[in-house]
Amino acid sequence: MIFSRYSEEERQETENLKDHRITYIDHVSSGDSKQDYVAVMSYFDAVCRQISMKFPGIRNIYVQSDNARCYKKGNLLLAFYETSKKYNLNLVVFIHTGVQDGKGSIDAHFATAMRHVITYCNMGSDVITPIELVDCLNANGGVANTIAELVGINRPAIEVFERDNDGVLKRLGTIGEHLEVRFNSVTNEATVYENSNVQSTTCFSLVNNVSENVNEEPMDTNDVEEDEEDYVDDDIYDNETFEDIGIVEKGRGLLTNCVIYGVEREINQKQRIGVKINDLDMESEEEDELQCNLCRKHFSTVSNKLQHKCKGTVGQQDLISQAIEYANDMYEQHEFEVINCSTNPEDLKVFDPVYETLQHTHDCCGYSEGWGRTRKHGKKYGKKYVDPFRQDIVDMFNLGRDNVALRRGAPKMLVELKRKYPTRLDLPSETEIRSVISSLVAKQKKGQSTDIVIGNRGIVEPYLTTVFEIFRENPAIQPKSAWVLFQQKHPPEATTPTYPLHKKVMSKISSLKSSYKKTGVMP
Repeated sequence: MIFSRYSEEERQETENLKDHRITYIDHVSSGDSKQDYVAVMSYFDAVCRQISMKFPGIRNIYVQSDNARCYKKGNLLLAFYETSKKYNLNLVVFIHTGVQDGKGSIDAHFATAMRHVITYCNMGSDVITPIELVDCLNANGGVANTIAELVGINRPAIEVFERDNDGVLKRLGTIGEHLEVRFNSVTNEATVYENSNVQSTTCFSLVNNVSENVNEEPMDTNDVEEDEEDYVDDDIYDNETFEDIGIVEKGRGLLTNCVIYGVEREINQKQRIGVKINDLDMESEEEDELQCNLCRKHFSTVSNKLQHKCKGTVGQQDLISQAIEYANDMYEQHEFEVINCSTNPEDLKVFDPVYETLQHTHDCCGYSEGWGRTRKHGKKYGKKYVDPFRQDIVDMFNLGRDNVALRRGAPKMLVELKRKYPTRLDLPSETEIRSVISSLVAKQKKGQSTDIVIGNRGIVEPYLTTVFEIFRENPAIQPKSAWVLFQQKHPPEATTPTYPLHKKVMSKISSLKSSYKKTGVMP
């Protein structure tokens, strides 16, 4: 991710620019799956190349990464410094940050790119190889403010670089744990900080002395030149394999000699605030050039449209897509027109017949106010399928509790229910059975009995009739007093498994009182 600010010239040319601009560069490695400092060298070389081409006004760069071990390699620090010099960039500081809480801009970009890939696959294309992934990220106009490139890592060329700077790399090899490195392009030195700008600073020279390369074996000059020619001239890929998909070799890294493939696609260099497109002219010549004739998708530039691989509506046979396609055909045949009521409020009068029809329908059907509202939480779906079979599940659970050999899980319990009730079509699912088992296990851990069915709701007969009689005798009775009268009529000594708890009786009395105050109807 490149985070940069606009120059004064750019702000004078364009109004309402944001305070900064963000450009993402996605590098896909080809033929190399290692994630080490050599790969990071090549990716940084490709990034510096894009900065020098797309953002010529940038001179100072600040690099930030996480605390991965490969980012703290001395070889990488020297490569960063030398690469920036080759592109006339001044590397100021290299900062390592720890893992942060939450999601950042990079995570959001990954999600956006993944949606783009999924859309591309839904259109009938495959994304299997690295080349297809780069082609996908650049297709259909590409991801906004993103450059996708295929990088071929040239490890032999990096070995030559390390051999030529063996003395500097030996000094940098003594670098310990650190969080920040500051570079001085005047003195060619790097200052390493154990923490950010405080404590334990160490200065290293980035200049290679020939006398330090004492361990090098003398090599024939001709052999070195032949090796370097092999490293530089051999192409990692044949350009003919990319002709069909439009990916071409865009260049090579100046330090690592990595091969960079991609497409020539323009990105939005200037990101403006609050820019909206209103009152589009559907028949303008400019929009015809930037619009796909098949899927009606609009693009910001002509080059983005050329990268668009339209597959129409292949594979989308759902009702929504068919309705949209049907509405678009009717619109093109002038069967209806779109009215923008925000510009002319008088156009709202065209909807008066619709309102009159709805009011007439409401009066004829006699719907009461609020008839379309959904039910409260827990009352929307009514009775659960598992309720009639709770006792069977409890019995099988208790058998497994007493005898490990008879212990069953949700799938086996469902098989037993199918065997026991062969004609029932409303058997519960494994998920519902598993929820009952979980509640039984939780109750067993608390030391409670699992012999009674869990979750009995409401008050059953004959106790419910007794609650109604107590309320009819005295509608103003308090819930506690009603519970006393209930115990007098049904002594606790003669309790049954369905005997209601005092909370249920008192709650039922309270609900009856509330309902009586609103409706005035006695239960």
